Amino acid sequence: MPLFKEPKTLRDLLSERDVEQVHEYLHEEPFQEALSEMYSKEGQSQALKRIRETINHALVVALYGYETFPKPRGNWLHRQILEVLTAAAPGKFSDRDMAKLFDYFCPCGTGHNREAMKKFRWRLARAHG
Repeated sequence: MPLFKEPKTLRDLLSERDVEQVHEYLHEEPFQEALSEMYSKEGQSQALKRIRETINHALVVALYGYETFPKPRGNWLHRQILEVLTAAAPGKFSDRDMAKLFDYFCPCGTGHNREAMKKFRWRLARAHG
C-alpha cells in the first residue's frame, strides 16, 4: 500500500490542472471563463455556483479517482466527437457524411442519421454562435 504525504495546503490535494479538467468535463467551458465571469455583474452567482461544483467534484476525484465522475449530461460524447471531426476538416462533411462517421466512431449504440445530425449541428451552432 502506497504511503501518502499528509496534505498541508489545498494545493496538496488539488492541482490546478485537475480542477481545470473537472470543470471542463462538468461545464464544457474553460475554467478561466468561470473565473472571469466572477467579476461580471450579470454572471457572478452562476459562475460561483459552477466553481463551487467543480471544486466539490475535483476533491472527490482527487481522493477516489475519475470513476466517481457523474455520467455526462446530454449529448456530451456527441459534442466531443463533433468537435474533433469539425477541427479535422472544417466544413468538409455533409450531414450524411457526418452521420456515417458518427456510426463508425461513436460507441453510444444509437444509429445516427442525416436528419438527426443536421438538427444536432444546427443546435450546437446556435448555442455557440
